[in-house]
Amino acid sequence: MKKIVASLLTLLVSYNVSTANAAFPNDLESGVVLLEEALTPGLTDFINTFEETTTLNVTFPGNLITMDYDRRNIWPNGRGQNGSTDLRCCVANAWAFIEIEDVWYGATWEFLRNGQITKTQTALRGPRHLRFPPLDKFNAFGSQGVGGNIPNGRVPNGTVIGFMVAGITRNSLGFNNIRERSNIVFFKVGTGQISAEEAGFKPEGASASLNPIIDLIMDDSTPSQ
Repeated sequence: MKKIVASLLTLLVSYNVSTANAAFPNDLESGVVLLEEALTPGLTDFINTFEETTTLNVTFPGNLITMDYDRRNIWPNGRGQNGSTDLRCCVANAWAFIEIEDVWYGATWEFLRNGQITKTQTALRGPRHLRFPPLDKFNAFGSQGVGGNIPNGRVPNGTVIGFMVAGITRNSLGFNNIRERSNIVFFKVGTGQISAEEAGFKPEGASASLNPIIDLIMDDSTPSQ
């Protein structure tokens, strides 16, 4: 009986370990609401097939956001015309992930041209760039730059923002040029770049262990009741 129970618990531990990271930020299909799903049906399933092929490094020089990734000159150009934006010179969308009232939301906020890695900090705001509620009210940097006073008072210091670059999906999956993306980099307003663990997520591979319980069950020296 002990061996049967131990086997079941071992299977449970294995399941916990294998599924511990099956949620944001390790994938984009659970634990996060992708706001453009309503405009672009199928976006969540589609972008979750993207392979993570490049490492993103985010810095904030002056009033800019620099999103440096090593495939900025490798990903192919998009196709089509998105409003006034000619996607034939664009290779990626910039994404933002923001937690509001214990719910993580994600959305694109800009196009990136071939080789481009910088945008102004004031571009990361609603409603023109972050278009859907509740991020349409978001304005992290205002006119003051990183960690400055927030003019509308909606985003205080300490707010955590995730950044990612990925193949084009803004407004239509038909614009997509490549199914690849970067890692997600977290930034705390007023502090700077932080790790996923510092943002409140479990370390990769972390899971509650049941090994002590298994050891107790398998301990033949435990007196029978």
